[in-house]
Amino acid sequence: MQYELVVLVNKDTEQKAFTEKLTQLLQKAGLNVDSEIGWVKRVLAYPIKKQTEAIYISITLSGTNPNSLNEKFKLDQAILRHLVVKIKNPRKKKVKKAASN
Repeated sequence: MQYELVVLVNKDTEQKAFTEKLTQLLQKAGLNVDSEIGWVKRVLAYPIKKQTEAIYISITLSGTNPNSLNEKFKLDQAILRHLVVKIKNPRKKKVKKAASN
């Protein structure tokens, strides 16, 4: 199964240390990181835990059910919010066909 994980992290969090910590946590849960779409700093539409800015991290995962991550994410002070979504039909590379005359 494939999943997409989106995490909102406190803007003051160090990228390298948090990435290592998150990767270890995901591996312990039996999940493999397929791709990380990076760190994007954004202004929030409304304050979350008194924060007006956060870093968005989007990761594609594969493996077992990630429901065990909810409690671990709630305990981490750096994580403001998280969302895990099951990908039903993984995107395949689209091949453009040549126009026929």
